[in-house]
Amino acid sequence: MEDGYQVLDNGNYEDVTVLFEQTSRDMEPDALLFDKDFSLHDAMAAFEPRSDSGLALLDDSRPPFDPLVPLLPDEVCWIIDRAYSCEMAWHGGYTLSQTVIWFLYVHALPDIDPDTISRSHHHDPDRTRPVELVSVVLGASVLGLLKCCDLVWRELVKGNVYDCEDWQSDKCDVPMSEAYPTLVELFSALLSKDYFRFRPLIETARVMLQHVRASPPPPPRPCSPAPRASDPQFPRVLVSAIPLHPIQLPEQSKVWDTLAGLLDSLEQLSILIEIPDLSTWDVVGALRSWRPQPHQSLAYVRSAFQVSIYENGIILNKYLQKHAVDCFLMEALQIPYDSFISSFQTRWVGPDSSPLRHIERTIAELLVCRIKSHWYNPPRRRRYCMKSLFGWHELYATLTDVQKHLAPVQSGTDVVARLRPVVLTRRLETISDIVLSGFQLSLYSVNERPLAYWIPAPVDTMGCDQAQWKEQDPKNSRFATLISLMLSSQTKDEVTDAAVARLRTAVGGSLSVDAVIAADEATISEAICKVGFWRRKTQYIKQAAQRLRDDFDSDVPKTVDELCSLPGVGPKMAFLALQVARKL
Repeated sequence: MEDGYQVLDNGNYEDVTVLFEQTSRDMEPDALLFDKDFSLHDAMAAFEPRSDSGLALLDDSRPPFDPLVPLLPDEVCWIIDRAYSCEMAWHGGYTLSQTVIWFLYVHALPDIDPDTISRSHHHDPDRTRPVELVSVVLGASVLGLLKCCDLVWRELVKGNVYDCEDWQSDKCDVPMSEAYPTLVELFSALLSKDYFRFRPLIETARVMLQHVRASPPPPPRPCSPAPRASDPQFPRVLVSAIPLHPIQLPEQSKVWDTLAGLLDSLEQLSILIEIPDLSTWDVVGALRSWRPQPHQSLAYVRSAFQVSIYENGIILNKYLQKHAVDCFLMEALQIPYDSFISSFQTRWVGPDSSPLRHIERTIAELLVCRIKSHWYNPPRRRRYCMKSLFGWHELYATLTDVQKHLAPVQSGTDVVARLRPVVLTRRLETISDIVLSGFQLSLYSVNERPLAYWIPAPVDTMGCDQAQWKEQDPKNSRFATLISLMLSSQTKDEVTDAAVARLRTAVGGSLSVDAVIAADEATISEAICKVGFWRRKTQYIKQAAQRLRDDFDSDVPKTVDELCSLPGVGPKMAFLALQVARKL
């Protein structure tokens, strides 16, 4: 060919240069050739999926958008409600360009600036539609929308949640501007970690939300200009990195539900941040992972919790690494970390330097990352659990090796020997989490499910299987099984079985829901004081018995979700309860 290009001579190509030259002679300069059912978008996307980005034209069939068109108060309120819908849709995982950016007032802020609007607009004779409704009220709302998005963006890009996996970062080159006032203050407080400001701001936001819900604006009339404030096709005009399609905004009631869930989550964070006990965070996180509440799994919320747990070497916004190890040892062995250090250093006789710092660092990393993982998305949390298995196994191997270089205990308890089975138990718990997460993610076929149920079952079945045979009433038999399972975590089977027997005697000879409710906490605590975390389990048993009487006719529920709704019952216990008590 004349330009130096050669057609590959392998029989799979045909030179159509002449055909194009002949066709182009009949066309005007700069003209384009279109087929009825094959648009420019189709042609460009044929060889590069997003080459059509930014080449679409605005829909000429729509009436033109005039940002200064006079509006009634109800129309302004309706537009503001739709702006909230755009923001909540972005929180839900859509791109900014599919949500916030097709709210056209975002692009018209200079036009509605009250300081630059011409005097002719201020002297409009129709006082039912003053221009200030647009320039002041609606303008402030748009600024607030963009500022909220900006603050949330700064949280999301910290790396705790993942672009294209938990949220979408595509801005389409539209900048975030600068004041919803309460939400702006709340997001600002979170970014600066001023958690003490949360509760009053959340209460204010709830009062405002209650008023908004109680007085919804009427839908715009057919001739109203309000619907022109948003254009779902507008993203087709923008330059973006991923394929875009118009979306349908949710109903306004669902938007307010999402906003209420966001406020509930931030309130929970403001309460948890005052609790130094990491086991509480672990329990709350596990419940969130296995029984996520509606509207409380937004990427922004999950990132906020992770930042609160650990950031820049600081735990819970105030503690150093040592705090995590202290919590772990107090929970597992009921000894402070300083006592563990003293015992370890006194007994160390190894040839090398003490591995204490390595053990501390490993425990802190495994514990903190485990708690943070509760706020990952389910697939990423499963992947983290699989990786952490190696960490727990390495820690167990390190403690086993360390035991060989410690002098015998002269008096008291060998804390290192006691720590090894605790680490092994954590490893087994992680294995169970991995197996059970397969059900959450629907990874197992019908033939694989029985095996998946069986794998975690041996961890707890010995005690709970025996508890039911000493009861005559079927309801009591199932309840005894559930009690045995609730007592079994972090406890040997023999200890669990003995505790169940003592509890049965303490409440009158039969483990029934009514008998447990009638017993005081001191009686229950005395009976189960040999099991791990007996104080917390005492509360769980009382609360669970109350729920069973009030909501389930004093019987053990028949589904995993209902069982997991009981205090102190997790998914593993739920599956075992169904298998052992219900024979399901």
